[in-house]
Order: sequence, then C-alpha cells, then structure tokens
Amino acid sequence: TSIGELARMCLAAAGESDRDVVSASTARTVSAIILDPSLTTRVCGWQPRTSLPDGVATMLRSTRIPSS
Repeated sequence: TSIGELARMCLAAAGESDRDVVSASTARTVSAIILDPSLTTRVCGWQPRTSLPDGVATMLRSTRIPSS
C-alpha cells in the first residue's frame, strides 16, 4: 500500500473519493515504505481481523465531531 493509495482510501472512507491526491513534494528522491504482515503471520500466527480500508473507515467514523 503506497502513501497515495492510503490517501485515496481515506478520501473514499470520508465520502470524498472524487478529490484528487497530489504530492506537494519537490524532492527528486524516491522513498518507499513497505509494510508486509506476512512474516508476523508466519512467525506468530497473527492475522489482522480488519482490512486496511475498513480500519481507515472505522477510524474516521470514530473521530468525526457530531453536528449540532
């Protein structure tokens, strides 16, 4: 999952999937963060019970301020 994909998941969960995801970075280097839970699954037997998109949606719902 890239940062851009995560940003699109957040927008979709917030009902804003029609918005574009753009980078404001002017850096000429490429960075990568790769998160793979498969080693944890193999070593510990742990598996996530919630998908990343569902977790993002739950987090957004829990942080919304009720309208008055």
